[in-house]
Amino acid sequence: MNKTAKARCNAARDLLHAKWPTAFAGRGCSKKPLAIGITKQIMTELPEIGFHRLTAALSDYCSGPTYLRNVIEGAPRVGLDGRPCGVVSPDEASYAAQRLADWKTHRDAKSVERAAQ
Repeated sequence: MNKTAKARCNAARDLLHAKWPTAFAGRGCSKKPLAIGITKQIMTELPEIGFHRLTAALSDYCSGPTYLRNVIEGAPRVGLDGRPCGVVSPDEASYAAQRLADWKTHRDAKSVERAAQ
């Protein structure tokens, strides 16, 4: 992601946090698994954000280690109001664990690469 795209993504994440602070944690805070179908809900309530900008922001929010660590079997998912709205399934938890492992592998490889320079 280039700097302009990252800035737009961060602005969209900040907007989501400002509008729904109980659903979207601020940077560095513990994140709760989001409700399935939350993209459609957000587009209904905040259409001006734009679909591509929203999906980029959600992808960024949901792909980081802080979010992935909390996607565990049986954990409550939250809706826009921050209330429980479903639970994480075993398959979803397994997928999140694999993505977290992949993220760690990628991070470690980058650390080794930087050390070699």
